[in-house]
Amino acid sequence: RERNVRRYITNLVLLIICLLGALPWGQRPLYAAQPIEPGRCPAYLAPNARFGFNLDLSNEQSLDLYDYAALHARWYLDYDFRGASTDEMAYVRVIRTGQNLATLAADVGPVVDANPGDLWILGNEPDRDTQDGRTPDAYAEFYHEVYGFLKARDPSAQVAIGGVVQSTPLRRRYLDMVLSAYQARYGEPLPVDVFTVHGFVLREDQTWGAGIPPGLDAFAHEGMLYELEDHRNLEIFKTQMRDFRRWMADNGLRDKPLIVSEYGILMPADYGFAYEQVRDFMLGSVDFFNTETDAETGYPADANRLVQWWSWFSLNAPAYDFETQEGYNGNLFEPSSHEINALGVDFGQYVADHAPAGTDLVLDSVQMEPPLLVASAAPMTVTVAATVHNLGALDAQNVRLRVWRNDGAGAFTLLATSASHAIVLAGAQNVTLHAAWPFTALSGGDNPLLLELDADNGGLENVCANQQMAYTLTVFEQDLAKQLYLPVAMR
Repeated sequence: RERNVRRYITNLVLLIICLLGALPWGQRPLYAAQPIEPGRCPAYLAPNARFGFNLDLSNEQSLDLYDYAALHARWYLDYDFRGASTDEMAYVRVIRTGQNLATLAADVGPVVDANPGDLWILGNEPDRDTQDGRTPDAYAEFYHEVYGFLKARDPSAQVAIGGVVQSTPLRRRYLDMVLSAYQARYGEPLPVDVFTVHGFVLREDQTWGAGIPPGLDAFAHEGMLYELEDHRNLEIFKTQMRDFRRWMADNGLRDKPLIVSEYGILMPADYGFAYEQVRDFMLGSVDFFNTETDAETGYPADANRLVQWWSWFSLNAPAYDFETQEGYNGNLFEPSSHEINALGVDFGQYVADHAPAGTDLVLDSVQMEPPLLVASAAPMTVTVAATVHNLGALDAQNVRLRVWRNDGAGAFTLLATSASHAIVLAGAQNVTLHAAWPFTALSGGDNPLLLELDADNGGLENVCANQQMAYTLTVFEQDLAKQLYLPVAMR
């Protein structure tokens, strides 16, 4: 009873927050609920949905300073966890290894609560001293603590291992040692939803480049002694990606999606990496990502493609300064003027060329009526109002909202369908759809629902997953709350 009371109080607080409009239900995560009809809403529908970029927050930079819509990218990360998704793009959260584990609940907990189902990357280049450098044992411990915290707080959270600098034998040895350390310490394989890797070609010794991973000095002789000009060698880059998928398959991880969460050209133009060379490398790499498959090592859920998403470094990192010896190459916008540059135009044009013209319906927000229900005075029906808009290039025809009850084991029962809205215009026109069903269709306890949008020309949908929203109605015991119910929504 005490546990039930605590649960009631917690959910009541959530209800109050929900009624005040404090929770950002309209955000678009990289992951969404599974489709009710297998194959209807593939996870990797449009090539343009795979493109992302890395945002540099240094020097008081922020996303809203840039016309990032010109890139047509659909996701981004900024090496932090406190950013937000936009109508156009998902935000991927990163918890660095410097995070104080003792204050996870205070620092990270509220963000987890407000963003169920989001993707979290744990660490950034833990194999590199100048980034999140940790020995394999130390990283395994960090991963275990943060993974456990996230999953306990939000079981729907997606958790990814932090990307190593590059896929070389030495870096894959580092990952082997992380997996072994986790198994030895915790008695089970390291649990992971998504794998990430970075895609650079850098020398592995103490002269320049990626250095030797912490704790692996005994294996320094395995380092790849790349030369400077190899940094833009597309064939070496492709080999690294193929080898990483082979490593994943050899370790029983083929069924995990792979994100190249940072890659590009770091070396300055004066070292032989002028705009033309960077452009050719960038376009060649995305051609490879878009087309490369392997029947033995590729991701089966994505037609055996090697890589599911990728993120170019960077949106706005400053150019290399020979006096300070800081800065990089490959930025798509100029950080001083915030104007797009030639490389950014190339990026945006490539992505636009790979975006099929279609609808892009977004289920933004949901409101239940009544917001608080006592069974003894329950209405005959429960009504949901959903705000919808269309980010696509094509008008959506006869748009409907459907509400399904998730009966488990892949079975769903249709509760309600809204009246059709004849046209939802392209270009983010907002409309509201209403659907209602008998209150008697709800049972005691949790009632998991799936809300989804449908249209007559839905087969031309670009990003199908953002048409869906998971929603839970909780009916409490009579002696706790007189059979009140509480909505909890998540993407």
